[in-house]
Amino acid sequence: MKVRTAITVDIDLAAIYALCTPVDKKKCAAEIRWFVEFQIRMMTDPDGGWRYPDDELIASHLLEKGLAILPE
Repeated sequence: MKVRTAITVDIDLAAIYALCTPVDKKKCAAEIRWFVEFQIRMMTDPDGGWRYPDDELIASHLLEKGLAILPE
């Protein structure tokens, strides 16, 4: 028997963009989707390495990728 579990995560873009300013909002939105999906996949990885994709974690990721800058 196979059991499938769906995980839903609400992402608050206003909270993320309060922490960093997107260089390209479209690229940032795509990267946020990828990053959250990656973090959820990591949650199921037996090796660990998962962190809940909160606003600060997502903003830090965008800054590291060069897709956003710190607000002035």
